[in-house]
Amino acid sequence: MKKRSQSAPLRLLFTLILNSSLFSGSETLAEIVGVWEDKAPLPTARQEVGVAVLNDLLYVVG
Repeated sequence: MKKRSQSAPLRLLFTLILNSSLFSGSETLAEIVGVWEDKAPLPTARQEVGVAVLNDLLYVVG
C-alpha cells in the first residue's frame, strides 16, 4: 500500500446520490478498454447511496 507523503495534497471527491427508487445493479470499469461491465446484482437493493473518492479509491456506502 502506498503511503501519502506529508506534502502531498489529500484528494477527496464526495457526492451524495439521492434516488427515490431502489437500485440493485453493480458494474466494474474495465480500465484497459474504458468500458463499464455489468456484474451480478447486489443481494439487497440500495437507495440513497453516498459515494466518495479518496486517494484514487472509490467508496460507496448505502
